[in-house]
Parts: sequence; structure tokens; C-alpha cells
Amino acid sequence: DVRVRGGQRQLPRESRTGRRGAAAARERDPPAPAPAMCEYAAACDARALHIGSYGAWLTKVKGDAAKAKWLSSATRRYFTIDFNSQLFFYSQKEDRKTISQPVRFKDIVGAEHLPRAAQPTKHSSEHTFGFAVRTADRTFELYTMTYLDATHWVDALNAARDIASGA
Repeated sequence: DVRVRGGQRQLPRESRTGRRGAAAARERDPPAPAPAMCEYAAACDARALHIGSYGAWLTKVKGDAAKAKWLSSATRRYFTIDFNSQLFFYSQKEDRKTISQPVRFKDIVGAEHLPRAAQPTKHSSEHTFGFAVRTADRTFELYTMTYLDATHWVDALNAARDIASGA
């Protein structure tokens, strides 16, 4: 719809100002304020806050039975620590639709850093910073890419144990 005014073609008012459709709706209903950004990413991390959940890809060293069965010593899995449901688990995909080996916080015995290998190994070619999670039933040997990330996991898992015990 083009109007002619004073010899010049003009677009309808909403087209000139760019306020059409979604833009007009935004003017009527202004967006909610953006969430406050954390000054430091670690301060927003569920592993530090001990609320919500946090997930990341880690390399998991397989147990002896799995090594023999599949002829590989490690695999990447998406591990999640969920402070709301008080569970630590892993899945093969990031969507977490199917979880494996769920561990209740009360079954976590402890977590600690593993000594760093001088050379990356087959199972930790890029994930060279390891930590172990001991539970009532087994020990997970896990690797991540940075020492700081491993430290966050160790601290969070030990905090999870303490939360479950009421400490």
C-alpha cells in the first residue's frame, strides 16, 4: 500500500518505521529484562551453586569386562550432576532421554583428582585431566580437558555427597 504525498511515494507509516508484525508486538509488549549475566562463569555453574544441573562430555574409562567385550578402553559419555533430583548419571546423547548408571548422592563415597599422565593415553587423547568418583558399588574413572574443570567436578561430587549426608 503506497501513498503519494507531495509528489513523493511514501510507504505506510508502519513500514517507514519498521514497526510491522513482530516489531509492533514488541512495542506493545516489551520484552522481559535480560537475565543478569554472571561476572564469572563458574559463579553460575550448578557445580558451584549446588542447585540445578550441569552436564558435559567426559571420557569414561571402561571396566575390565567392558574392555574385553568391546575391545576399547574408553568411551565418551555425557555426564550430568543434578542437584534437584540428587542424581549423578551419564547418557550416550546430550538429550539425556536414556540415562545409564544413575547414582544417588547418598551412594557417592567421594571424588578425587587422578595423577596426570606424562603422556596422553589412548583413552584420554584430548581429555587428560582425570578424576575418580567412588560410589557404594563401583569407581568411575573420568577425564576432562582442563584441570579446572576436573576440580569443579570433584568439588561438586564431594558437595553432593555432603548434601545427601546432611553435612
